[in-house]
Amino acid sequence: MANEAQLVQQLLNDAGFDAGTVDGRFGPQTRAALERFRANAGTTEPAQVAAIQQALQAVADAGVIG
Repeated sequence: MANEAQLVQQLLNDAGFDAGTVDGRFGPQTRAALERFRANAGTTEPAQVAAIQQALQAVADAGVIG
C-alpha cells in the first residue's frame, strides 16, 4: 500500500506538482498536488498523465484514497 502511495508521490513530484516528501502518506501536501494534477492534466505530458493515473488506480484499489 505504501509503495503505491510513494509511487504516486514520486510521479507527481517528477511531473512538477510538488507532493512533498515521498513518504507513502496521503497528507495535505499530496492531496493538494493531486488537485493541481487533476486541474492541469490536460497540459501535462500524456505519458506522465497515464503513469500517474495508473498509480492512482493502484492506490485506490488498495483503499488508500477514494
